[in-house]
Amino acid sequence: MDLRVAGSNPVPGTILNTKETTKKHLVEPQTLKGFQDLLPDQMIARNIVVEKIRKVYEKYGFVPLDTPILEQLSTLLGTGGEDTNKKLFRLESPERRPIAMRFDLTVGFARLLAQYPEQLKLPFRRYQIGPVFRADDPASGRFRQFVQFDIDAAGSESVAVDAEIAAAMAEALRTLGLGSGEFKICFNNRKLVDAMLIGCGITDGEVQKHVMRVIDKLAKVGTESVRNELGEGRIDESGDPIKGVGLSGDTIEKVLAFISVKGTSRISTLEALARLLPESEFAKSVVREMSEFNEALTSLVVQEAEAFFDPSLMRGLDYYTGPVFEDGWRALRQSSRSFRRRRHPCNRCIHWA
Repeated sequence: MDLRVAGSNPVPGTILNTKETTKKHLVEPQTLKGFQDLLPDQMIARNIVVEKIRKVYEKYGFVPLDTPILEQLSTLLGTGGEDTNKKLFRLESPERRPIAMRFDLTVGFARLLAQYPEQLKLPFRRYQIGPVFRADDPASGRFRQFVQFDIDAAGSESVAVDAEIAAAMAEALRTLGLGSGEFKICFNNRKLVDAMLIGCGITDGEVQKHVMRVIDKLAKVGTESVRNELGEGRIDESGDPIKGVGLSGDTIEKVLAFISVKGTSRISTLEALARLLPESEFAKSVVREMSEFNEALTSLVVQEAEAFFDPSLMRGLDYYTGPVFEDGWRALRQSSRSFRRRRHPCNRCIHWA
């Protein structure tokens, strides 16, 4: 309907088509790229899953904590590795201080440990669930905002703590209805990798990190591409050159032999890896630690089919300093989800993304 425009001094004869004007001012409803809306049926299903996992974590002695989505930029920089730091959502506070949206939940927990030493007495275990943010290019099934469910244990160097985290992972997945053989937890240890690299004569820290980042691509690009990138470099699928690490041929073959080890059991895998390590006290201590870890897993009834050593697992080892775990399951026919553990001076953690 056409109406005359009401006003203090309307121009005679002025006509306004309200339908056209309203249409011009409408904003098209759409979700931002890389984000998602969850409708009631999805939220109900998520809440059921979260509640089941929460009960398992509390059974293992973890208590809830929460931290802000926003952190000081200086708190986040340098903690997530080179790749993550490039993908921070960076902002500025009203006080014009540089801040950013958290990329995981572990950094906030580490800050709490340093900020509240009297309230958070060590050893301390916590769980936290909340959204995290990555400013990367979202691929199919991946988002710039997603939920993580962390468990962290701080203040203990016992391998029993590592084993309990793995046991909590396994029990959580069993509680969600997955049976033995329908999921797998593979793990590695930065110390084990360091012993191998030192044995190969690779002692420079930056070169060690480069090697680990290249090996982390194994499942995606294959052995031959990894071999080339450990050497002089390679050309990727888009035709762009990728700089190589520059290792010699003999050294490359030693590295590939180590990450290719597969045994029929956890202990047989560890024994095979031990034979490839140098005769040093450090290497022997790492093997003993991993052997104790295996014994702890067995005592916690974590089956061989549920958890095993994977020397090729390098996800995050360029900045993590201890064990790293990754979990995948066949039943859902999806890409693997990762549980990763980081050691701050007094912190060990695992998160489910």
